[in-house]
Amino acid sequence: MQRITLSAAALIISLLVAEATLRVAGVEPRVAHGVKYGLDYKPALVTSPPPGVPYLIKPYTELRESWAESPAGYSAAPGNSLVYSFNNFGFRGPDFSLERTDKVRIAFIGDSFCFGQGVRTEDIITVRLEEYLSRAPLFLGRFEVYNFGLPGYDSSAELALFKEYVLNFKPDVCVVWYLLNDVQMDVKYMSMLYLGGNKLLKRYRSYSRLLDFTVAPIDWWIGEKRLTQTYLAAYQDGSPDFQRVKKNLAEFARCCRENHVLPVLAIHPVLMELNENHPFLIIHEKIGAAARSQGIEVVDLFPCFRGLDENSLWVAPTDCHPNHLAHRMIAEKFGRELLAIMAGKKDYIAESRRRKSAINGAAPD
Repeated sequence: MQRITLSAAALIISLLVAEATLRVAGVEPRVAHGVKYGLDYKPALVTSPPPGVPYLIKPYTELRESWAESPAGYSAAPGNSLVYSFNNFGFRGPDFSLERTDKVRIAFIGDSFCFGQGVRTEDIITVRLEEYLSRAPLFLGRFEVYNFGLPGYDSSAELALFKEYVLNFKPDVCVVWYLLNDVQMDVKYMSMLYLGGNKLLKRYRSYSRLLDFTVAPIDWWIGEKRLTQTYLAAYQDGSPDFQRVKKNLAEFARCCRENHVLPVLAIHPVLMELNENHPFLIIHEKIGAAARSQGIEVVDLFPCFRGLDENSLWVAPTDCHPNHLAHRMIAEKFGRELLAIMAGKKDYIAESRRRKSAINGAAPD
């Protein structure tokens, strides 16, 4: 009996020491990141967006987002926060103009990956891409890139925004920055919450760093399996969700033809298992085939990330949005692909440029 008591005491002391060590080391409970824009979020929304458009943000507003943990030196103190500033039309990046110049205008539509959630404006894909394209000999480097990406948008919302809003800016090229959760709103946040880290024994984990440290990998594994099953089911050939995506792609292509816009689909991978075991490659193939059948140019971005450590590409340990390093890297790699596409369609883009710049009396060089 004494031996059992001593063993139990030793175990308790060991657990207390482990708990204390984790606390002294600054280890915090892993909390799945949810979007936290602060109290100024709702007042920053446009009250009456166009039909089918979930929401728009008022021009010249700012929103602050915070993380429980974030890489040191990027998100600012206090609270690992980042301020998003919106331009004259309520989107990220420099001010937009409805009037055309002789520059090739490229519009991006997409969700939070396109928006650049967790990334400063100067580092987002579209800003970096415009810098890269400006050095290209094609069209003498005269490009402007507009980012219409907004968090939470799915395929249907992106199509509505394109038809009701983006076409007013008379783009020559439109890039759909597609993530697998764009299949529908109900699946939208799965790629964030799969690494939950606080579902199993959730009530108790906030009190113990050791319990959280022990349980989090199990939670992660369970969530990853759920995410995989959810996505694979959503993209089955007979799935209503996938049928909706294909219908939206067909309508996007039709609108592009009618408005002399070159359509491009960029398929961004979920940043997990970036190797030959990546579970969603078959979905990439299906989406790519559906887009190509409608005459849409397709760029699969998975090869750009193949072999990389996904954790080095995330905004934070519990936020799998691509960080500033991923945005910078993909801007150049995607830029090369996009330049090749535009070079092959040079005459088509030149005609679009002539038509649309002539509306404002601009003379293409």
